[in-house]
Amino acid sequence: MRRRRRRRHVWVAVVLGVVMAAGCDAGTPSGGDQTSAPATTIPESDATVSGDGSTTSPTQPATSSTQTATTFASVGPESGVDAAWIGGFGCGASALAADGTWSRLREEYGTLDNDQVMDVVVGSDNTTWIATSTSVERVTAGMMTRAYDRGFDALAVDPVSGDLWGIAYQEAVRFDGTSWESHPSTDFGEGEYVDLVKDVAVDAEGHPWVATTSTVAMLEGDTWTWWGVGQGFPDSAYPYYLESIAVAPDGRVWTSTTDGVLVFDGDTWLMTDPGVDQPKRISVADDGRVFVASFADGFATYEAGAWRVTTASAGGLPNDRVRAVEVDDRGRMWVGTTWGVSVSDAGAWTTYTMATSGMAGNCVETLAIDGGGPPEVPAPTTPETGSLTGVIRTDGQPLANASVVLCSDQPGAVFTGDTPCSGQPYESVAVTDTEGRFTFTDVPIGDYELAWQVDEDTWRSYLIGGEDAMVRPGRITELEAIESETD
Repeated sequence: MRRRRRRRHVWVAVVLGVVMAAGCDAGTPSGGDQTSAPATTIPESDATVSGDGSTTSPTQPATSSTQTATTFASVGPESGVDAAWIGGFGCGASALAADGTWSRLREEYGTLDNDQVMDVVVGSDNTTWIATSTSVERVTAGMMTRAYDRGFDALAVDPVSGDLWGIAYQEAVRFDGTSWESHPSTDFGEGEYVDLVKDVAVDAEGHPWVATTSTVAMLEGDTWTWWGVGQGFPDSAYPYYLESIAVAPDGRVWTSTTDGVLVFDGDTWLMTDPGVDQPKRISVADDGRVFVASFADGFATYEAGAWRVTTASAGGLPNDRVRAVEVDDRGRMWVGTTWGVSVSDAGAWTTYTMATSGMAGNCVETLAIDGGGPPEVPAPTTPETGSLTGVIRTDGQPLANASVVLCSDQPGAVFTGDTPCSGQPYESVAVTDTEGRFTFTDVPIGDYELAWQVDEDTWRSYLIGGEDAMVRPGRITELEAIESETD
C-alpha cells in the first residue's frame, strides 16, 4: 500500500483572469533569452580578502556530537567519480553516474529518510554530503551513512582541510570528520535577523563565509569579521535580505539579495543589478562566470563585466523558475528548475524530468557535479505515465461539472490565462462527473498540485496542506476526497 502523508487542509480563493502581480506565478514566460541588463563595472580583485575596517567578535566555545551508525543499502553510484547529484525540497535526491545510470534517493524507495533535501555537496575525495531538514547523510562508494541527526539548510566543503560546514537557524557548524563544532549567529554581526543564517561558502584559503539575512561574516583563525548596513555595505533605502553566497576563484565574494547582488573585492562592497527579480541561489564557475538563479525570471550570468539573462523563451529551459546553476569540468552547464534539470552542451540542451529519467522528483533546487560529470549525457527516455483520480465535494455535496486542473507547479493566486496553471510546463484539465469525480490519464509521473473551479470566477487550491498528488508509473492513484466549502 502506498504511504500517504496527511496534512491539514488550508484553502485559498483565486480569481479567474486577473493579471499576474509581481512576485506571483506568471501565466506565460516573460523576457527573452540572453537579454542584456545594464553593464556594471565591478572591481577586479586578485587580493586576499581581509577584514580591514570591520569589527570582530570572538569565537564561542565549541560543542561536539558523535556520529550515528545508520546505514542504508547501496544507493549508487558505486563510484562517485564524475557523478552529477540533484536534490530538491520534497523531491529527494538523484545521482547520474559516470556510466549514465541513475539512482533515486527518496523515502518511498527506502533510500532516504526524508524527502526534504536542502543541499548536496561533493568533496575532493568524491564523498557526497546530503543535507535534509532532519539529518546529514554521507554517501561513499554507493553506501549512505548517517553523519548527523539534525538538519541543515546549506552545506559547503573546505577545499583546504576537507571539513564540512553546515548552517541552520542561529548557527554555523563545522565537521572535521570526528566532531561537530558550533559557531553561534551572535558571531556573525549585529542587527535584525542575524539569527536567520542563510548560506555558507568556503574560499580557496579555507576561510568560511556565512550569509545571514542581513550580514556577511568570515572566519579567519579564531576571529569572525562581519559586514552589514553601516558596517561596509552600501547605503540603501531598503533593507538587505541576503539569500545565497559564493566565492569566485579570484577571491571576490558574491551574495544575492532581494533586489540584486552584492560583490566584495576584499575592500569594498558594491551593489549590482543582475537583471532578474528575486535573485536566489548564486554560484561561480571555475572560469569566473557568476550565475544567479531567480524566482521566475530564468537565470543571470555575469561575464566580461556585464550581466545577461537567459529565459525559457529560447527553448533551452522548461520554465523560468530556475533554482540552481552549475558548470562541470567538461564545460557543460546544468540548470535546475521546478520541472527537472536541463543540461547545455555546446549550446545543445537536454532536459530530464522524473518521467524521462531516473530522477527522484521534478523540483531541482541544488546541484553538485563531481569533476567533469558523466562523460556522456544520456538521451531522455520515453515518458513513463500513470493516472490520477479523486472526488470533490462542496458543503458535503458532489461538485459536479467543474473544471479541475493538474499543475506542475503551485497554482497562481492571481494569473493570466484560462486556469491558475496556465503557462506551466505541465497542465491538464478534467471535468468532474455527477458524483464529483475527476480522472487524469496518461500523466507523466511526478508530484503535482491541483486547482478546481467552484463557479465562473473562482478557483480554489491548497495554499498549504492537502494530499500529495503523486503520479507513479502504471498506477491509478486514488486521492482522498477533497472537502471544499462555499464562501
